[in-house]
Parts: sequence; structure tokens; C-alpha cells
Amino acid sequence: MKLALDKLVGRGGFSRVYLARVTSSSSAIGTEVAVKKMHITKHVQNSVLRHEACAYILLAGSGHSSVPEVYAWGRSQYYDYLALELLGDDVLSVREGLTLRNFVILACAMLDALEHVHSRGIVHCDVKPGNFLFSRAPPKYQLKLIDFGLAIPFRDLSTGEHVLTSERSTGHLRGTELYASIPAHMHCTLARRDDMESLAYTLVHLACGRLPWAHPSVYGVNILHRKVAWRADSEAAQLPPVLAQFVSYTRALGFDAEPEYALWRAAFRALVPDLRSDDVFDPADEGLRVIDWAPPPQPQPQIQIQILQNQPPSSDSDSDSIPSSDDGWVPTSVWPAPVSVPLSHLFGNGDEQAVVRDSEQVEWIEEPPEMGKAWLVQSDCPERMMEF
Repeated sequence: MKLALDKLVGRGGFSRVYLARVTSSSSAIGTEVAVKKMHITKHVQNSVLRHEACAYILLAGSGHSSVPEVYAWGRSQYYDYLALELLGDDVLSVREGLTLRNFVILACAMLDALEHVHSRGIVHCDVKPGNFLFSRAPPKYQLKLIDFGLAIPFRDLSTGEHVLTSERSTGHLRGTELYASIPAHMHCTLARRDDMESLAYTLVHLACGRLPWAHPSVYGVNILHRKVAWRADSEAAQLPPVLAQFVSYTRALGFDAEPEYALWRAAFRALVPDLRSDDVFDPADEGLRVIDWAPPPQPQPQIQIQILQNQPPSSDSDSDSIPSSDDGWVPTSVWPAPVSVPLSHLFGNGDEQAVVRDSEQVEWIEEPPEMGKAWLVQSDCPERMMEF
């Protein structure tokens, strides 16, 4: 596959996302796609974007539609590239006029997506509103879960055994602070229960417009203090009963417990008795608005607790950053230092290169994607794609 990058449409902690066109392919010429681009060096053995491609391949095996399609992957001496299905806005884009009916549809779709991910032996590790996007292609407004760069395996699919055997310390917070589970703040190994707790906070944000601990001056351990002190079933929280119960349920889940996805889909659907299982998000719905059903939570006093006072600072990755390479790389803009995925987090029995190479759905990016402006100084060696 050959690509042309049109414009920057987003960026994360380590990568940038571009709107791109397929200029040469076995099947998709002219298609608009999203291309993730991440700086890499020859020292990085297990790249984050190849890891993410691997997750999409494993999740697509059952034909489930809750994750985007993956089209191609490639690596040069400077960058990793991953071509994915182009999606629309995230769920917070519809929050202002969100109705109760549409909220329930979204909640059930999110539960369905997590059940699928977990059924394939994967923990997402970064569930949040910004990682639930609407599809652009029919059926429109179908929800897709994205960004599996932090995902880890928790189960051996050949034996069914839970491979994460303990809540050992990871040394840092994994995920996004606002939506991270309490065990994530305490640097524990993440499991299905942590995805579910992050989903609960995502739904609270969607229903109430904000999280009780979300404030520009509150960060780090203070977010943890407020989370631990917050009680979803308190009068000050002002949460509807089913949402308060869901928050409490996810916080009480055991490390290797299997969440009751169907039970909670039924609990949310009970809020809209005439809702059919195949109903989809409808932007034209004019029913009861969520803002009338779930008013914003009232501020609560911060309670100081002695947790993590001497722990290492949080990080977005489980691996050490690699500060430089000897390739003489001089970009025209600043990129984060590259990271490598730890061996214990790899999919495909540790051989992710084989998973991507042997996949029938993923093409190889043959040439460095075209760009409208230079991104390397003229003294750099020309970018070239590496062997697949």
C-alpha cells in the first residue's frame, strides 16, 4: 500500500494522526484513511504501533464491528505507520443535546465493545470518552473503541487461563488520570475490572458533563484522593441510581473477576422500556435529555489519604524512553522519544511481527507516505521502509 498524508487531525502522547489517501493498494485505491505516525529508532524492538495493529488483527478475527478496520502497517528507520479506518467524532461531541435514550444506547454499545475485547483475552487499559468514536461509514453513528497502544493480554486463548496472576506493582499509572481506576493509581497490574471502572467514569462524564475530580488545579495524587473520597451513591454525587450502582459495582470487582456485561446492559436498557436491542444512536431524538436526568455533581470536600506518597511519578508507558539513535535523525518538528512494548505485554505468544506479517487483512506500506511539506532537514538520510 502507498499513502499520501493530507493534514494533521489529532495527536496523542507519542503519536500523531493524519487524514490520508490510499494512492496504491490491492483493493482500496482512493480511500480516505487515518494514519498514525510515531517516531522510532532501530533500538526499539517492539513498536507500539505494531502492537496496536496486532490487537486490531486479533479483535477482527470474530467479525465484531466495535473496533476500526486496520489496513496497513510499515516501519522506516525514522517512523512507524499504521493505516486505520477513518472515524468521526468522539462521544463527548454529542453530550450537549444527549437524550436518555441515546445515552442508554451508547452505554450498551460501550459494554458490548469491552465484552468483545475481553473475550479475546485483551485488556484495553485506557478506556475514556476520547477513545470511543462514531463511524463515518454506514451504519453511521456505530460506536468504535480505538487506541490499543497500552493494551495487554490477560488470558491465554489456547488454555483459557488468566495469565495475569497478581496485582504486582507496575511502578507507574497506566492510562489517563481522570478516567483511571483506583488500582491503576496505586500502580497495580490492570485487568478487566479496571477497564470497567474506567467505563463507569466515562459514563459519569457523559451523563453529568464532568467528573467530580476534574479541575485544572487538581492532578496526580490529588485526583486519587478525590476519587477515593467520592461516593457514587451519596446525595452530593446526584447520580441516577443505576449509574451509581454501576460505579460501585465496578469498584468492587475482584482482580480476576469476569464482569457481568449482559446484566448491566439490561439494567441500562430498563431505563427506556421500549428500546430494541438493534436500536442505534439517533441524533434526531428529542426525548428526555440527560442533563435533566443527571444534573452536574456538586463539589465535595477533598479528603486527604496517605496513599502513594513515595511512589514513582506516573508515565504513559511501561518501558523506558529511548532518548536518541545514531541514525542522524533531525526532524523539522518536535517528537516524543520512542518507546518499546515490554515482552510481557506482547500478543501472539510474543511474536507480533509474525501476527502482522501473516495477516491477510493487513498490507505492507511499501514507501514512506507522501507529505505536502518537508519533515526532515536536507542533511538527513532519505527515509526508506524496512523489511517486513
